[in-house]
Amino acid sequence: MMQTRKLAERLELAFNQRRVGNYSEALNEFENLETQSKNSQDIAALRFFQATCLTGMGNIDEALHRIVACPMFCTSWIVSVAQRTS
Repeated sequence: MMQTRKLAERLELAFNQRRVGNYSEALNEFENLETQSKNSQDIAALRFFQATCLTGMGNIDEALHRIVACPMFCTSWIVSVAQRTS
């Protein structure tokens, strides 16, 4: 329980850093949180948050790479595109 609370606090801190434009600090925390997760949905969400930080920093290509390199996102994106085109 204590570990979950600490992780939630770190996630909130990262969101607050991103909200005020401290993208580098937020990105670092999202990356650190990712290394502590084994859940693919959590990793996909953390990759998305990383991508938003990278976009804010002007690193669009790296942001896209973070999303494409995550199988959870690729699968969701392919399904989404397929549904729109059928």
